[in-house]
Amino acid sequence: MSRKAGLTQDITTQKQQATEIIQLHETLEARVQERTIKLEEVNRQLEAFTYSTSHDLQEPLQIIEGFTLAIIEDYGNQIPDKALDYLQRILANSHRLQSLIENLLNYTQMINQEIPSKAVNLALVINESLIQLNTKIQERQAQIIIEEPLPLVIANHLILLQVIINLLANAIKFVVPNQSPQIRVYATQQEEYIRLWVEDNGIGIPSEYKEQIFEVFKRLHGNDSYPGNGIGLAIVSKAVERMNGKCGVESQVNTGSRFWIELPLFREIQ
Repeated sequence: MSRKAGLTQDITTQKQQATEIIQLHETLEARVQERTIKLEEVNRQLEAFTYSTSHDLQEPLQIIEGFTLAIIEDYGNQIPDKALDYLQRILANSHRLQSLIENLLNYTQMINQEIPSKAVNLALVINESLIQLNTKIQERQAQIIIEEPLPLVIANHLILLQVIINLLANAIKFVVPNQSPQIRVYATQQEEYIRLWVEDNGIGIPSEYKEQIFEVFKRLHGNDSYPGNGIGLAIVSKAVERMNGKCGVESQVNTGSRFWIELPLFREIQ
């Protein structure tokens, strides 16, 4: 075989290989697009199912609560103490289930809804959260120190408010019985990001659970000790993720925790 013939064959082989690579790439792109479309449809169906089921559950739940209250109000004096205790437990668990349904709806909407972001003043959002949590703060005699400066971040005001309320509510709740919550809120800068810290003197988290606590329904304690439904931190994680941020925790058992959320720093255009 001449050198020219060999060179022609090599070029032909390279062209065939290049064509095969292009065809393979196009096939992979088509498969990815097809699977993406299927996944989006599954997500839409799941969201619709969750939303519909949650609303369907709310109606009978409201009826249960209504009749339980009616029995207590109308026949309270005639009801034996043990029966009254049962009715109050029904009412308490109905309220707990109602809260669970509402949080499930919030989490589902957080996954799929568009979240517009803009410059948000951290100080204002924290102040709003303290106003909403005022009753719990007074009940637990919590001492909350807010350290400034608190810069502007790129976020969604209402979603960030929900995130901070969840973090502060946990800091207030997860303390040793009869101990006053001591909470410190401050911010640090990590290059183009602001990290907001919520530091507490609570019961702490075992190291093996530091990632799992951000999962849906993950609870480390019984409801009798610390009431809740295990969705609050999952909402925090998903909400911060949707705002192009991150979250995490540093903690030691019986010492306290430092939860943090990281969001893009807002810089004014000069």
